[in-house]
Amino acid sequence: MNVWLSFAPLHSLAKHLSAPYWGVILTNHHRSIVIKKVIYLVALILMFGCSDKEQWQPKIERMVADSPTQAQVISFSRGACYGTCPVYDFYIFPDDNFVFIGHAHVIKVGAYRGTLEQGTYKSLINLVDNNNFLKLSRVGYFGKSHSKEATFKCGTYKTDHPTVSIGIQLQEAELKVTHNLGCADFPEEQVIVNMFAKFEQIVVLNGKGLI
Repeated sequence: MNVWLSFAPLHSLAKHLSAPYWGVILTNHHRSIVIKKVIYLVALILMFGCSDKEQWQPKIERMVADSPTQAQVISFSRGACYGTCPVYDFYIFPDDNFVFIGHAHVIKVGAYRGTLEQGTYKSLINLVDNNNFLKLSRVGYFGKSHSKEATFKCGTYKTDHPTVSIGIQLQEAELKVTHNLGCADFPEEQVIVNMFAKFEQIVVLNGKGLI
């Protein structure tokens, strides 16, 4: 069963704490301490109180954006196309847990989490390492660019295709490779297609009922 957790009750609680409550008048200092403890308790429930594949708040992309050097995460993302292509982000963590965030044209919109087979994170790290991900990330975007500074060129290009991305956040380094699926016939194409296919295989296998 999916569970949705809201922060709305905190506003109600704060309202009660702003007036005499249970016969005790709280000072501003004490109200602040109580509210902080309640927020901390709710945060613990959000982090550890959900079972596999149930909706999870707050969304993980905020954590990645706010503290990228602490995230330690691999991500696989699919972007929009001219049509009903699924749009989502799939984050994989060192403990082999994942967070799925569905944006559009998926079964479940929102944030959900689950557990992968043991060793999945490590195998994906080995996969990108063996495919020279660092070198690929220096190009970054494999698609048609309107920038005059862009050095990459597609051999052939078709419009209205989605983009797929793999991102890696390790310690101080943030690496990302994005492929517009309408871009083809370039030297790195086979390496990129094979690498993305293995990522997507894991996502589809573990995203049943979500995508």
